[in-house]
Amino acid sequence: MTSKPKKISQSRSGTRVKQPAKQYTVKKPLFEDPRFLAAVIVVLTFIAFFPSLKNTFITTWDDNAYVTENHYIRELNFQSLKLMFTKQVNGTYVPLPLITYAIEYKLFGVHPLPYHITNLLIHLVCTLLVFQLLRLLKINLILAAAGALLFGIHPMRVESVVWIAERKDVLYSLFYLAALVMHVKFIRGGEKATTNYRLTLLFFFLALLSKIEAVTLPLSLLLIDYYLERPLKFRLIAEKIPHFLLSFFFGCLGIFILFKVGLLTVNKILSFSDRFFYGLFALNAYVVKFLFPYQQSAVYPYPVSPGNALPLFYYLNPLLTLLMIFLVYRTVRRTRAVVFGALFFLVNVIFLLQIFAAGSAFLADRYTYVAYFGLIFMAVWGADQLITKKAQQKQLILTGMGVYLIVFMVLTWNRCETWKNDISLWTDVIEKYPGKSVASYSNRGIAYTQEGQWDNALADFTKAIAVDPKYPVSFANRGMVYGNLGRVEDAISDFTKAIEIDTAYTLVYHNRGVTYGSLGQYDKAISDLKRAVKLKPGYISAYSNLGLIYCQMNLPDSAIRIGLEGLNKNPQSADLLASLGNSYLLKSDVENAGAYYRKCLETSDRNIDALLGMAVVSYLKNEIAYANGYINQAQSIEPVLNEGMAGVEKLEQAGYSFTAGKKEILSKIFSQMK
Repeated sequence: MTSKPKKISQSRSGTRVKQPAKQYTVKKPLFEDPRFLAAVIVVLTFIAFFPSLKNTFITTWDDNAYVTENHYIRELNFQSLKLMFTKQVNGTYVPLPLITYAIEYKLFGVHPLPYHITNLLIHLVCTLLVFQLLRLLKINLILAAAGALLFGIHPMRVESVVWIAERKDVLYSLFYLAALVMHVKFIRGGEKATTNYRLTLLFFFLALLSKIEAVTLPLSLLLIDYYLERPLKFRLIAEKIPHFLLSFFFGCLGIFILFKVGLLTVNKILSFSDRFFYGLFALNAYVVKFLFPYQQSAVYPYPVSPGNALPLFYYLNPLLTLLMIFLVYRTVRRTRAVVFGALFFLVNVIFLLQIFAAGSAFLADRYTYVAYFGLIFMAVWGADQLITKKAQQKQLILTGMGVYLIVFMVLTWNRCETWKNDISLWTDVIEKYPGKSVASYSNRGIAYTQEGQWDNALADFTKAIAVDPKYPVSFANRGMVYGNLGRVEDAISDFTKAIEIDTAYTLVYHNRGVTYGSLGQYDKAISDLKRAVKLKPGYISAYSNLGLIYCQMNLPDSAIRIGLEGLNKNPQSADLLASLGNSYLLKSDVENAGAYYRKCLETSDRNIDALLGMAVVSYLKNEIAYANGYINQAQSIEPVLNEGMAGVEKLEQAGYSFTAGKKEILSKIFSQMK
């Protein structure tokens, strides 16, 4: 049996048609895929910073001013937005970071994890923008990825990323880098050139609303023009006029704010020559720390007190600076890359050097966040040149870079853990600079105080006084510890020393007045509290404690007068409303007492003083069920009140104050509830 012959395809002319060959697409290696490299960059950077997600707020260093104690962010409405855009916080104008805090507060309250996540996410976006910018500047894909990863995981990034108060740093950098990316795209032209130009301006404006350090952007744009060899024509300068106008306006605003809050006067204690040598030292230190991030610290203390001769090394820094300038100059005829990178670094760090007296810190890791892009560009460009000239050693060079990056990841991981909480942070500073930084001992003492570790706090404040006997804050803080330890006379002695050093120290007048009141020395208490009010007319706590002193003296009319005076300053003060309720209760004016207690609870429904006051008012009006209800509500907030009058006594020890009449009625209520 024969098989049938296979049918042959034919054309209409009878000739055989040739079948098309199969098409095969060759997949590029993953390391040549920008999306894959971007994912690797994000994952490795996230891993390096992962420990930061377990960190707390640093309430002894600005996190309290920006978040935990910042009333601007408690609401997100027109009034709060108006405050954010028209007021400074802690000497800075940062409306956009404040808006992000307000959103987080509304969604999550005061829990550090969401704030840390936001900081890290912004940093990851900045890192991807660096990747894109390096590619736009024609850096080899693999080396651009290495440069972006170096930016992302560099240990000098830690302060900006894990310190919640430095949200302003990473946020302004995000818009700053985005503006640079848009500028390069604008230079390339095309249909979207106008749009890219406008986006550059928009991102610049947003950067300025995040942190005033963004004023350097016009200079960075000119440097990119130089590197990309744009002809120096009038149009090149004219297109940046809006940028320079924005820069000038916000620069003047920044100077005005620093002057207003007194930060511009800090460095007047240093001579210009000292500021000059400190500035050059900081400049050179940043370069060295880029390669070897040694001895990182939250605070870098001055090596000597003002007026004393600096160590010899500081006087040698001009020579080191001149050497670096010479090395950069030697490259001018061969390439623009080194000049671009060096000047980009210089432009973005020079206004933060001590030479210009821009603040109190002469050296800080956070100052390098944007500036290091210039050094990173030089590093990856140099690596590219080296690989081109020594192609046979490419694998060795890339392996060395990989090892370097792994080491940096480990250093960043460990540095994140240093920032775990206030105590770990300031302990790190003290271990690196023992006996040098009064702020580190003082701040750790405050952290110990917050933890109730009185002996440790006392030791730190005593050490802070030894480091700088003329620093009034240390005496004020130690006085608070003495007060909590029951050493009242020692507390008054320290408060008095603080006042002798700073006669306008409002808080200490208040605290000494309260301490005098606890001793029954009412005339001295009233004198100090009135002095506090005179120095700070809106000092609500001083008004409240004055009212308390008058109540203890059985002078309800005086207490009411001072309470109403304070209420004119702040009509929504829960403490003052409760204090007025107590004053009217002492006067046996139950109706007015109840009215002020209710107003207090409308403002703060967890105010223990007002809840217990309403219980007393309800009992006096024979509304026993209501009295019991207010007691139950107070017990749900302060479980110690489940112990009855023993709980009231414990609240008194914790700082609450009750008149004898109020305690007598509470005793009857608790007795009936049993």
